[in-house]
Amino acid sequence: SQVETALQEVRRARKLAEKDGGPAYFDQMIGSYEKMLTYYPEDNQVRYHLAWAYYMKAYLLAKYSGQAAGQNPKYAEWIAQAKKPADPSPALGNLTQIRKDMSQVSPDAVPQVKRYYELALAKLDDLLARQPDDVWARVYRAHLQAESSGNIDQAIVEWQKVKEASPLNPAAYFFLGEGYLKKGNLKESLTNVSKAIALRATGN
Repeated sequence: SQVETALQEVRRARKLAEKDGGPAYFDQMIGSYEKMLTYYPEDNQVRYHLAWAYYMKAYLLAKYSGQAAGQNPKYAEWIAQAKKPADPSPALGNLTQIRKDMSQVSPDAVPQVKRYYELALAKLDDLLARQPDDVWARVYRAHLQAESSGNIDQAIVEWQKVKEASPLNPAAYFFLGEGYLKKGNLKESLTNVSKAIALRATGN
């Protein structure tokens, strides 16, 4: 129920990763969680961690692939990594475009950035296959899909469905508030955020 705090921590993680190794910062984390999942295949918390680790990797690869050389001493190393051929990914959904504010991604890096978004989405799909009523997995998946594809309208449709299915959970209202804000619909944004805050105040 602490969406604002969660998003603040995501931003903090991005900054720490930029300071301590860029995209490669998450490689060891991803490896550890993948190994952990082999020991605890039914643990959906591990899938959450993996999804976000893959997401952070994608985000940072996209960010640094568009930077001018010289802005960061590790630029060349990170971009070389981003330009490695993407691994084959059977049974993963196709991402057709990178979100608008990633329009400066180096063309050579796009396949690898898409690959990590696909992996993040796949982990959430796996989680939802085991627990279809997981509200948070549904709203986060729609968030990642929107960020990777640029299709905020599709995310809003999914968040509306989640809200209708779980009207006492503040999650969908928070994300709807953000989605409508991006669309420029301030009225709907404030309505949904206010509802989320009210629900959270009741302990939901």
